[in-house]
Amino acid sequence: MSSQFSNVKNTAMTLLSVIDDLAQPHLNNQVVKRFWNWFFVSHGRNIILSMKDEDLKAIMKKGYESLKPIYSKADLAVNIKESRTLNGGKMQKFIESINKEALDLIPDL
Repeated sequence: MSSQFSNVKNTAMTLLSVIDDLAQPHLNNQVVKRFWNWFFVSHGRNIILSMKDEDLKAIMKKGYESLKPIYSKADLAVNIKESRTLNGGKMQKFIESINKEALDLIPDL
């Protein structure tokens, strides 16, 4: 994003882009795709740019609090999977078995 916008607005635009990246491959109907691009992407950008940073911060804090447990598990999974290069055997298998839910969140490294 551009440096002409605040860090808060740039972060919100990045989040919008991630959601768009998630949806775009599944928009097979051209009418739906045009509506998505017009309403969600374009309208979303305009909303972000017109909002006050303090309001965006409050919304992003709510999103952070919702996603924090998921990303904490994902961070744990990354650390466990990276430790495979240093550890092996029964201990590594045990650690992975008790953290299976977290390990399922990310692909193998």
